[in-house]
Amino acid sequence: MRNLGVAFGHALLAWRSALAGLARIEPDAARIASDLDARWEVLAEAIRPCSARMASPMPTKLKEFTRGRDVGGPALRAFIATLGLPDEARRRLEVITPASYTGLAEALARAL
Repeated sequence: MRNLGVAFGHALLAWRSALAGLARIEPDAARIASDLDARWEVLAEAIRPCSARMASPMPTKLKEFTRGRDVGGPALRAFIATLGLPDEARRRLEVITPASYTGLAEALARAL
């Protein structure tokens, strides 16, 4: 029982030290933007629901197109054009970028 105070004291010191260290961390906005711009394949998540609505073989095409590859913006837009999507869906997909697409994240965060 005598050592409980020591354990709690060390735990409190560790938490304060961790919080102080985290307070000094700042995100590198330029690096984040650069990383997002280099990873257009994250937009496959935005394309996938269209295939569910159309009941097409698009998921297989999408998987083959993005799996293990670095996909750039022009290549992804060219791929979207080959899918035969309705004009409205195609236009919505062509204007999104990795930096602008958040999917359902905002709605899910607000639901909590």
